[in-house]
Amino acid sequence: MTAAHKIITLGTSHGDPTSERFNSSTLLECNGKRYLLDAGAPAAALLIRRGIAIQDLQGIFLTHMHEDHFGGLSGLLKHIVKYPPASPVPVFLPEDRADVFLALLAASHRPASEKHVQFYVIRPGKIFDDGNISMEAVRTDHAANEKGTFPSYAFSIHRQGAGHYLHTGDLRSDFADFPAAYCTPETTCVCELTHYPWHCAEPVLKNIRLKKLIFAHIGNQWRSDTGFDLPYPAVIANDGDEFPEDMIFLRVIFSRKKRQKKFCLSFLPFFQQASL
Repeated sequence: MTAAHKIITLGTSHGDPTSERFNSSTLLECNGKRYLLDAGAPAAALLIRRGIAIQDLQGIFLTHMHEDHFGGLSGLLKHIVKYPPASPVPVFLPEDRADVFLALLAASHRPASEKHVQFYVIRPGKIFDDGNISMEAVRTDHAANEKGTFPSYAFSIHRQGAGHYLHTGDLRSDFADFPAAYCTPETTCVCELTHYPWHCAEPVLKNIRLKKLIFAHIGNQWRSDTGFDLPYPAVIANDGDEFPEDMIFLRVIFSRKKRQKKFCLSFLPFFQQASL
């Protein structure tokens, strides 16, 4: 299936791969151009299996420097060096660690140059605009979970002709850094579902309005068919799920008190089940 605007959750696991989920990577497709958000392993293989030319990516963006989010980057870079792109692929890192990845390429006897890739260090604010999408980096505080100070970011992305997309990256254990100020009724949000208890997130998520909510980076405690009693469609993504802009969800709403389920449809043009 083709669509002008699509989100593909390539890898949806938490900090470790599981028997059902690979590490975090999400592909944004917009007007025929593709952007990779996080690069958990095996991002290169997952793109290749879909017939996507890695060297044609318009950009690679990492939310923070945890291995489950950057572990597949060296494979992507190797492929870019081996099959040179028409123009350098921009890679946005939350810390100045380009030397690490360049050393890995050199160690594998495939040294990179500026004709292959250009590294940028993310700072809060607007970081990217290619006329197709514009991206703002929003500081989060995921490091607080480890009593650290390293930077982490959410990405607020405006897409030409397709509204707004918010990618949270990993968050604090109290959900206090969820970027609620960037949520609108036109926002499609991909939010992690590992590092916080639901009772911290639920009041925040009930107090905002979204077009739809896609949970990724899934903790072991969650089932793919879990429902959420929220005022907009929400779903837990699996590896390889595709979410076209005009897709609607079948929502399963779970009542914790009555231990019952009910079903409802959100009102969008047509229904299509994820991962067809």
